[in-house]
Amino acid sequence: MKTHLILITMLLFLTSLNVTNAQKKKGRTYKTWVEISQTNLKYKGQLIQLKDSSIVIQFWQETKTMEIPVKEIHKLKFRKKGAIGMGAGIGAGVGILTGAIAGIADGDDPPAETWFQFSSTAEEKATGGAITLGILGAATGSVIGSIKKKFTLNATQENYNRFKPDLNKYLAN
Repeated sequence: MKTHLILITMLLFLTSLNVTNAQKKKGRTYKTWVEISQTNLKYKGQLIQLKDSSIVIQFWQETKTMEIPVKEIHKLKFRKKGAIGMGAGIGAGVGILTGAIAGIADGDDPPAETWFQFSSTAEEKATGGAITLGILGAATGSVIGSIKKKFTLNATQENYNRFKPDLNKYLAN
């Protein structure tokens, strides 16, 4: 009975992830980090516009925008907004499902013959595996989701012109 409950819960969880993902608008929002070459300044926001010799970003939770000349930009970094949470959710779902299936597939242990032997049912193994692999999957998914795409401009117009077609993907809708 517990096994069926675990499997039904996992299916509902994975289905809800898919439904919420489908409800989001098609265009994804990217967080943008701009590192300035001569100073240690870093700006965080959203890429609004790519101009011939500058970029325009909008700061998070604000309407304020800033135009930054390409000759000052050392590096641009991008990550999808919500990627860490999505990665953790997917990782947890895969881990829980894998742990539950592995526990059920291993079956019941034979009864313990001595006091220091351990004996578990398939449901207990499924629950333990689901919890353990769910936590590990969430941690792994959040690490993978935190990876940023980097473009090193080194304050040169040539690098900017070379990366400009790729940077269009990260523009806010």
